[in-house]
Amino acid sequence: GDLLFVGQRDSVARLPFVIAALKKQISKLPKPAQAKWKQRSEIQWPAATTATEFAAWFQNTHGITFDSAVPNDVWRAGDWPALSLLEQLSLFLVGFDRSFEVGNDGVSVKLIPIPNIESANLKIRLPRKSKFDLGAAQAEFADLKIAQSGKTVSLVGPVKSIAAFESWRVERQVMIAGEKVVRTFDLNTTAKRGDVLATLASETGRTLVLRGTAGEKLVKRITINQQKASIESLINQCLAGTGLTYQLSKSKLTIFEN
Repeated sequence: GDLLFVGQRDSVARLPFVIAALKKQISKLPKPAQAKWKQRSEIQWPAATTATEFAAWFQNTHGITFDSAVPNDVWRAGDWPALSLLEQLSLFLVGFDRSFEVGNDGVSVKLIPIPNIESANLKIRLPRKSKFDLGAAQAEFADLKIAQSGKTVSLVGPVKSIAAFESWRVERQVMIAGEKVVRTFDLNTTAKRGDVLATLASETGRTLVLRGTAGEKLVKRITINQQKASIESLINQCLAGTGLTYQLSKSKLTIFEN
């Protein structure tokens, strides 16, 4: 689905393809068992929840049984969106570099090492209003075969590169209040560095925060003439030679001394 998961590179890179293989396995089970594994629900848990307690929750809530104990761990408080049981259990186990197989009875679960998938193909459906730079993607990921048809992007190649591509694509998007907004700018101006930064922050719904003496180093004028530039590249131009760095969040553009 639309879940963004950040974790161990090798395991996370394989995760979408492991889940796809599990969906094929589940499709061969009796209809009631298929419905169990496809059923979507949310999960919330308090701080200091152990992996054993998680496993017990899966068992008590969904009636599944594990063939062995899950590794010991303690989790922070969390809140997962509505996901299928198959996706929930996959996300729970990937942190331990593990996956699972479902028995023919549809309820017994065998824990296994996460499969060593090296290469794969993936189709990504782009959001309706999004823009995708195919040339930039092909230049960035030479070991991937990347093609675009309408709003569908097809990838073929190493799973690590596919995962890196997904991270790269997400980084080029600005998410504000759940909506995708302008991610590139056409800018032709001569102005104070601080004024340019204030404009960039304002146009993306952010507040500009200047820490320490940052404001004093942004009074010089700069000329920028860029087409379809990312906010990150424009910020870097404004800060070049100032000794300042920045942090970009959903709500703030913070400038501070490096």
